[in-house]
Amino acid sequence: MTPIDKAHRKKLRIIEKASYTDMKILKTRNLLLKSVYKARRHFLPYYFMPPPLWRVLFRAIQPGQRAVPDFACIGPVRSGTTLLTDYIMQHPAVALPLTKELNISKTPMLRLILAQFPRKSSIKPGMITGFCSPVVPGILFPHFAHRVSSRAKIIVILRDPAERVFSHWRWDQLALKRVKNDPLWQNAPGFPEIIRLEIELLKQGAGAGTSLSGTPVGGYIQGSMYLPFLRHLYKYYPRENIKVVNANAFFKDTLSVVRDIYQFLGLPEYEPVMTPVKNSGPKMDLDQETREILVDFFKSHNEQLYTFLGQDFGWSR
Repeated sequence: MTPIDKAHRKKLRIIEKASYTDMKILKTRNLLLKSVYKARRHFLPYYFMPPPLWRVLFRAIQPGQRAVPDFACIGPVRSGTTLLTDYIMQHPAVALPLTKELNISKTPMLRLILAQFPRKSSIKPGMITGFCSPVVPGILFPHFAHRVSSRAKIIVILRDPAERVFSHWRWDQLALKRVKNDPLWQNAPGFPEIIRLEIELLKQGAGAGTSLSGTPVGGYIQGSMYLPFLRHLYKYYPRENIKVVNANAFFKDTLSVVRDIYQFLGLPEYEPVMTPVKNSGPKMDLDQETREILVDFFKSHNEQLYTFLGQDFGWSR
């Protein structure tokens, strides 16, 4: 066990408070209490979700003083990017950015991106900084990332696509919880019907924009089609700068995977502190018929992905 000094303990509390505050805002029904959390959020030292815009604009006054990110931890929505990033950020040799989840679409200018990283003067020798973003399969991300930092190391975490699709839909149900009883949603299609419609549209060569969270690149199905994004990413970064992580292996043997990532990033040895899942979606069961439809649809996509990467993740068959 790595000894935890006072400064490191403070850092762990900062990371914990960031996620605690945003989850309270998301899940609290009491409007007064929600307002209190929102007010406090303006002055946090670190953010779980995108920070207040005024904080970014203020820090952007002197963008040349900001460090360039050394790494990015990316993946599709609901694939473990948040949990993995928490483990990376807790390392004593990682300097916290303003936010762990960089949202390029909300701050689409280089100086606003750099404003969300620490000052160069605050980063001690041997330390690195970086960010997380659930951007896969946003096709513009590799270009933007390369413009920000051409030497960055990229960690891509990918989840069994059939599981990810259902988890993404469940997360949207949490976001819709307060409006689902509205007449507008009466007789709205459920998950099985949405999946059938998306697959039908894809077979006809059309997109399927049904997801309400995550990158605006289509529906739940398209968010699990990873290979086109990876091929594009490898055009911008050499293979030695990219590490693809099987989310299922990460969930099963978390600390072993995290240690391997520390090594990939060139970080000194450190025994990570176990971190709870902070943004789990509502519990629901996927019916067997829909699961089989998803597994069958993704079978060929997964095989092509394994061939490209040279490794078999053993996802649903």
